[in-house]
Amino acid sequence: MGATPLATTKTDVRASELALWLQRAYRRSSATGDAYVESIARLLSFTGEHHLRDVGAKQLLRWQEDLARELAPASVNRHVAAVKSAYDYLCRSGELDRNPSALLLPERTSSNVARRILSEGEVLALLEHAKPGRNRLIIRVLYAGGLRVSELCSLHWADATPQDDRGMLVVTGKGRRTRSVPVSPATWRELMEFAIGRRDPNRPMFACGRQEDRPICRWQVRNIVRRAAAAAGLSEEISPHWLRHAHATHALKNGAKLHVVQQTLGHRSLRTTGMYLHARPGESSADFLVV
Repeated sequence: MGATPLATTKTDVRASELALWLQRAYRRSSATGDAYVESIARLLSFTGEHHLRDVGAKQLLRWQEDLARELAPASVNRHVAAVKSAYDYLCRSGELDRNPSALLLPERTSSNVARRILSEGEVLALLEHAKPGRNRLIIRVLYAGGLRVSELCSLHWADATPQDDRGMLVVTGKGRRTRSVPVSPATWRELMEFAIGRRDPNRPMFACGRQEDRPICRWQVRNIVRRAAAAAGLSEEISPHWLRHAHATHALKNGAKLHVVQQTLGHRSLRTTGMYLHARPGESSADFLVV
């Protein structure tokens, strides 16, 4: 979700105004302004409100809880920081007397990542217990491509192109940046089997039920993953983003270069990708000693 959805909500913090404020008051880049606008649009979409001043503290807390179920702690904190800055702006400008975002606290990031990493066996169990067809393929593409759930939901058939014996997905990530993500021959074959009778370039790759022209929603993807997890006897907390964590961790474990994983996942900073080097539970330097 970018700056356009925010404009359609008629919010009192317009995209251009917020970006300009960020640049002048905090000396931040226009890219940061776009990211903040995206976060505010996401909040307004969740609450159904048209103005930030109409969003209450309880709604903000529920929004953060919903983010925490779907996103990594670092991503949740980025959205929270954006919204808190916007409310600070509204208070400074006299639009609000009280700041309802004061109750929002940052998520802990150190231990949560390790807790949210699935083993390779658990990923296979999810695939085995998912409903065959669309649901199973959604889980496979999330893991195989290391995709964010929003990236998967925005895929259209025009974004899938063959490349030798495998395929390539053109993914639109944060800040509307695109990247090419190769998928394995086995994943590509399953995707092409699913495409039979559906592969209209203008249609979403994963549709909302029988509505072929409407893309699947994030909450539907989340439910698909959770139903598969429940059927496999895994944690009820598993979300689509756990499959992205698993992709990075398993790739690095199996010898992938750090910069290759960075490029595949669309991380701007190598430091973000590097956290997966430190997030593998059960590993120790003691494993390399003779006693």
